[in-house]
Amino acid sequence: MGCCLEYIRVKTPDCFVIENVRGLLSSSKGEDWKRVTTQLDNMRSIYHWDWRLLDAKDFDCPQSRPRIWICGVKRSLARSIPWPEPIPRTRTCLDCIDRETKDGDGLKVAE
Repeated sequence: MGCCLEYIRVKTPDCFVIENVRGLLSSSKGEDWKRVTTQLDNMRSIYHWDWRLLDAKDFDCPQSRPRIWICGVKRSLARSIPWPEPIPRTRTCLDCIDRETKDGDGLKVAE
């Protein structure tokens, strides 16, 4: 994470998106998250930044995968981060499986 933040600090892109595991919030008793947010706060004169814990299952993906998303945009370009609204799930894992047996592999999906 430190390399990402250093890159942002040095190169000052117009915007950035960082994704990480939710364990970052609690690793090292929260010290890792505190270090990240402190570094981001040190760039507040350049960037508006925000974060969310989003789970893939809330965006029509048939698996639970909670991740931290950190987004930032130069203050000269925007005042806020437009976060997505959840999308109702319409698929299950079985919808993503090819149910046709191929090349005699003998795999069958239980119904």
